[in-house]
Amino acid sequence: MPRVQEIDDSREDATLAEAFQTERERFGDLLNPTKIMAHCPPILVAAKALNSRASFRKDCCRSSIFASPRSTAARSESTSTSSV
Repeated sequence: MPRVQEIDDSREDATLAEAFQTERERFGDLLNPTKIMAHCPPILVAAKALNSRASFRKDCCRSSIFASPRSTAARSESTSTSSV
């Protein structure tokens, strides 16, 4: 038995109804995290948006946030020498 009760129906909430319909169309059923996050629809919507954005950006690993300090330093050196 799960510690947190899963929510399988939208309980007449428009936000949940839309999210549940989209997920059922895409995956055939609701994923377990969705059933748990349905307790707080704003968190469910935010988590779906975050996942959608992270999945959309394929080049996120090339970002300076995720780059090693060595590659970031090399990049800044090449930028500073080319502008002189």
